[in-house]
Amino acid sequence: MDESEGGVVEIGNGVEEEPKQAALEWYRRLNLEGGVRQAQEIDARGLLLFIGCFGIPQAFKNEDINNLMQQSHIKMISGSLKRSSVLMAKIPETIEEMLKKNKVVDTVYFTFIFGLEGRFYPKRLLTSFLHESEVKLLDKIRTLEQMEGSQDSVLTEIIGVKRRYFGGFKSVIQCLGRNQIDHFKFLPEWELSKKVINLESDTGVTGSRPFT
Repeated sequence: MDESEGGVVEIGNGVEEEPKQAALEWYRRLNLEGGVRQAQEIDARGLLLFIGCFGIPQAFKNEDINNLMQQSHIKMISGSLKRSSVLMAKIPETIEEMLKKNKVVDTVYFTFIFGLEGRFYPKRLLTSFLHESEVKLLDKIRTLEQMEGSQDSVLTEIIGVKRRYFGGFKSVIQCLGRNQIDHFKFLPEWELSKKVINLESDTGVTGSRPFT
C-alpha cells in the first residue's frame, strides 16, 4: 500500500489473494451471525478499514458497503476512509443506490461525511424530501377525514400519520446536527423547530428535542 501525494491511499491493481480471502472470511462470518446489517460496530469499522486498504472483493454488494457504513459510526473513521482511493471510487455508487431506494436522509448524511455535496446537492434533496412528506401528510389527512367511522378512530389514525411525519422531521434535524450544520441556517424556510413543537403538541410525543 502506497500513499500518494495529497494523502490518498493508492491500492495496486493486483490485490493480494491473502487479504482478499481474509476480507471474504470476515464477510461470511458476519452473514452467519445475522447479516452485515446486524454487524457490531467494531466489526463494521474494522472491515471497512480493511477493504479500504486491500481492496473490495467482488462478493461485496453496494448494500453490504452501505450496511457497513451504517453500523460503523462512520464519522469516527471518515478521515481514514477518505484516504482510500478504492473506497472513494466506490462510495458515490453506494450513495446513489441509497437515493434510488428513497433513503434521502441517509444519502444526505453520507454525502456530508464524504464531502460529496457537489454531486448530490443535500439542500435540494432535503427540500424535496420535506415537501413530499408534507404533501403526503395533507393528502392522507384529507383521505382519513372523508372516511366513514367514529371520530375517535379517525383521530387516532391522523395522530399516527402525524407521528410518522414527525419522525421524518426529526431525522432531518438529527442528520444536519450530526454534521455540525445549523438547520436554522441551512433550511430557514422550513422553520423545522417550530414544526416539531407543533407536531409534539398534536401527537403527544414528548421528550428531549432533537434540535437542542
